[in-house]
Amino acid sequence: MIAAVVLAAGLSRRMGQDKLRLPLGGRPLFAYSIDLAASLPFVDERVLVTNTQQIASYGAAHGFRAVPSPRAADGMGHSVAAGAAAVGPGVDTVLFLNADQPFLTAGLLHSLCKTSREGDCIAVPRAAGRPCSPCVFPARFLPALAALAGDQGGKQVYRRHLDETRFVDVPDARLVADLDDPETYSRYAQPGRSDGKVEICRAGPEDAGQVLAYLHAVGGETDNLTFGVEGPGRSVEEEEALLRDLAASANSVVLLAKKGGEIVGNARFRGMARARLRHRGELAISVRKSEWGQGIGSRLLEAALDFAVHTAHAEIVSLEVRSDNARAIRLYEKYGFRKIGQFQGFLKIAGREVDCDLMNLYLADTDR
Repeated sequence: MIAAVVLAAGLSRRMGQDKLRLPLGGRPLFAYSIDLAASLPFVDERVLVTNTQQIASYGAAHGFRAVPSPRAADGMGHSVAAGAAAVGPGVDTVLFLNADQPFLTAGLLHSLCKTSREGDCIAVPRAAGRPCSPCVFPARFLPALAALAGDQGGKQVYRRHLDETRFVDVPDARLVADLDDPETYSRYAQPGRSDGKVEICRAGPEDAGQVLAYLHAVGGETDNLTFGVEGPGRSVEEEEALLRDLAASANSVVLLAKKGGEIVGNARFRGMARARLRHRGELAISVRKSEWGQGIGSRLLEAALDFAVHTAHAEIVSLEVRSDNARAIRLYEKYGFRKIGQFQGFLKIAGREVDCDLMNLYLADTDR
């Protein structure tokens, strides 16, 4: 079992005000780490260390058990100790996250947890040659962590056990940036910053943890998908195997839209295997709600259709869309999809049947 401990009890001395409640991208800073840890399908227990009722209530609504850090003013070590002492029995791995690191990704956290569990070691990220947070510890280090005090956190423990510590290099230092001073916060809080670029790439097995976290998150934001916050019902290992198969496939693909290393959109094109059906493929697209209206769905659709034509050599692309999802229907019609029928009661949400339109794109009718 893996426990995630989010540390949100600092006094923000370098910021000069309560940094965790400062706005960033329309959300308070503390929400990023809590939302991310809440979405991780490989985490079994969630602990939130905070002395602020607003943060505690937010965490409780996202499945966290809040614990106080009465001596937080004396240094981070006391907050780490409070979190370590709160971890329940049966946990074998503990992930410690700081609440002032809004750009962490599920992929990075999955990589750190996997490194720790497979090597039975402490896993510490390293950016530009410098160790940083978040860190992952095997449970045998919990007594040492629970005894911490002073200004330093888990660093005090792994420095005493360097022979049991593995450093994981992070190529993009932004992912582990902590917003703990006014200059850093201002740089990232400014609209139109360069890290807003969206990259479309093909998913591989190494993306499994991040993809599952994305699916859980997007499923909880909208009723337009065939699943909710519970996700697609696959384990990380099953998703890894699926993505490995798809990466080697000649007629199927999973595409990711990434913004600052975080998945904000997903497209899956699945070509048919049987000889009599190989001219067909099925398409599904989703985009994080915060990114709606930014053209990401169009870019994913373009990339998926290019794959369908030039790699899968498909002739017909099919999809299902809620009959009341006018925005999505307009997008598909723009690219030549047309309604071929309606499946009444295709979805059942909270006891209510929802109809879906069945749409096809006949690629011979397009100029692709």
